[in-house]
Amino acid sequence: MLQAVVGAYRLRERGRQLGAEVIVVDTTGLVDEAQGGKALKQWKIELLAPGLVVGVQHSRELEPILWPLRRDGRVRVVELPVSPHVRQRSRQARIDHRRERLARYFEKGRARTLHLKQVAVHNLERLANASLLAFQDVDGFVLELGVVQEIDRRAGRLKIHSPLQDPGQAASVRVGTLRWNLAQRREL
Repeated sequence: MLQAVVGAYRLRERGRQLGAEVIVVDTTGLVDEAQGGKALKQWKIELLAPGLVVGVQHSRELEPILWPLRRDGRVRVVELPVSPHVRQRSRQARIDHRRERLARYFEKGRARTLHLKQVAVHNLERLANASLLAFQDVDGFVLELGVVQEIDRRAGRLKIHSPLQDPGQAASVRVGTLRWNLAQRREL
């Protein structure tokens, strides 16, 4: 979750650098306190210091987050009901949707070679076959994703599958925790 908070902050800063007058942060639907949702929302609000928080709640699932904000004084809170036109999807349907989107993303990729000695690699200890990689620009923003297909540790080379035309244009690579099976189009 730390990555999500840092990422939101960095994106907000990039928006400000580009001259955005208004920045809207559409957070995830994760609000369950047992899964860390409350903490995630609270720390995003604390770090981003918004002038306005819009809460769209179905019943009272946002109360642990909105209740203190209503009394805080640093932020204005606007509460809206969920539209009757919203289609609810099950957790499994959301997982399947994300899985299908990632599978389609990798359809436009092809085999590439990445030389580990030519690029900064974050979380190298996680490197394994099927590791999901993020190719990053000089500011640490993601250019494209890739999947490790083969590791030649002796030569310091990876065979990867990615839509990125030239892995050499990446300033760094971040190895993720997710493993992706290209053939089965699903995480391992």
